[in-house]
Amino acid sequence: MIESRIAKKVHLNLAGQDGNAFHLLGLFQNTARSQGWTQQEIQIVISQAQEGDYTHLLAVLELYCSPDSNELL
Repeated sequence: MIESRIAKKVHLNLAGQDGNAFHLLGLFQNTARSQGWTQQEIQIVISQAQEGDYTHLLAVLELYCSPDSNELL
C-alpha cells in the first residue's frame, strides 16, 4: 500500500477526467497550486506518482484528491 506523506488533499474529482497521465499530473499540479499547496508539496506527490506504472500513478493521485470539499484537511 502507498503511504501518504502529506496530510492534506486537493479538492479535485478525478472521475471523468482525461485519463492521460500527463494530463492528470498537470491537472493535479494546477489545482493544488490554486488551493495553496507549495511547489515542494506538489513535487512530492508528482515524484511519488511517477515511481511506478499508470495504476500506481492513479492510486497516488487518488490518495491526495478528494471530490468532496468536506474531506479537505
